[in-house]
Amino acid sequence: MFWKKREENVPAGRVSTGAMDEARRRWRSMYLSTKGLRLPAAVAGELARLTTAEMKVSIGGRDGKFLEKTLNPLMGRLRRELEYGLAEGSLVFKPYYDGRELRIDVVKGDCFRPTAWDSGGAVTGAVFVQEIKKEDGYYVREERHSLGDGAYRIENAAFKCRIPGEAGRSIPLHEVEEWKDMAESLVIENVNRPLFGFFRTPSANTTDPGSPLGVSVFAGAEELMEDADRLYKNLLWEFESGKRRLYVDVTAFERDPKGRPKLPDTELFRTIDVNDSGFFSEWSPELRNGAIQSGLNTVLQRVEFNCGLAYGTVSQPSYVEKTAEEIRSSKQRSYCFVKDLQRELEKALRELIDALSVWAELYGLVENGEYECGFEFDDSIVADRRTEYEERVRLTELGVLRPWELRAWYLGETETMAREALGE
Repeated sequence: MFWKKREENVPAGRVSTGAMDEARRRWRSMYLSTKGLRLPAAVAGELARLTTAEMKVSIGGRDGKFLEKTLNPLMGRLRRELEYGLAEGSLVFKPYYDGRELRIDVVKGDCFRPTAWDSGGAVTGAVFVQEIKKEDGYYVREERHSLGDGAYRIENAAFKCRIPGEAGRSIPLHEVEEWKDMAESLVIENVNRPLFGFFRTPSANTTDPGSPLGVSVFAGAEELMEDADRLYKNLLWEFESGKRRLYVDVTAFERDPKGRPKLPDTELFRTIDVNDSGFFSEWSPELRNGAIQSGLNTVLQRVEFNCGLAYGTVSQPSYVEKTAEEIRSSKQRSYCFVKDLQRELEKALRELIDALSVWAELYGLVENGEYECGFEFDDSIVADRRTEYEERVRLTELGVLRPWELRAWYLGETETMAREALGE
């Protein structure tokens, strides 16, 4: 049975990833933190925005409309889901059939673990975890996907735990209402690819080079972000400690019924006992905010460089004069990193659509799984889309490009869809 295959000392409800465990917990904690400048969330959010800006996915072919309709709910929340994946380094899009229609699960963080991958890092097997909390404890379902000999095997096992993270004891699937109709195992013949889409960030995994998992987009700037928060805290303290104060002898104020001096402004006025009702002293020190802000900005620019962002994304570009070439180079760096992210996302979505097609054909929701995909991403970080459009129009008029090529690029359509729309 499947539960006998579980690794030793791996708690139910969590999947072990060796050296990546601690790193992913740390990245998740940094991303969710509400303290300081919240740079981890800002970096992940901005890269998710740039990656999915004006993104279009078109699915043509006989079964294209069905697959596109199934994919649309995910596309509506893709930017938000991708942000989580960028923060933790990896994300899985896993389709399933609920008895009525195909749905897509987005599996994050410690709820999946690769179990097999090829020499190129493509994941071919994984364990997925679902946890349900009930009054009498926690119920955990582990779903193992494995590929081999032209067949795809899915195995389910359930466990009951008293507390999260406990090893738990195995139980039948039907003991949990939500899982009572699930099979313990399923074998799908003639499948040569995983039935899920795996997204990982393109940066090298320096935490565990042997793992196919990706690293957080801010993994290379963790200490820099701590430095930035420390400088920001110093900046706030400088303003707080440098507030203007008026020190006046206590005898200059009227008293309340309890004998305490009645101050017109408790922030501005401070009392001092010098036995001189005319005593008055102003304290207004010179702030060092300029030096601190300059130092903070320098650190923020290093954060931008290490995270693949253009200067001025989280820093203040006015602090350092930059030449046109430096600005262009900075934007080019960001453009290249975002293009890498888009390629990884497209790959994961293509794998997801392949998996949707297999499930749809298996349950008779489509005829024969014929489809083709087209992807379009925004590249306006360094390219002016209007200028590029005008250039492509000129190339089409000169016969260098064909009309359907222009249409496919502009509308994000597949070759077949563009040709059909133009009657070719």
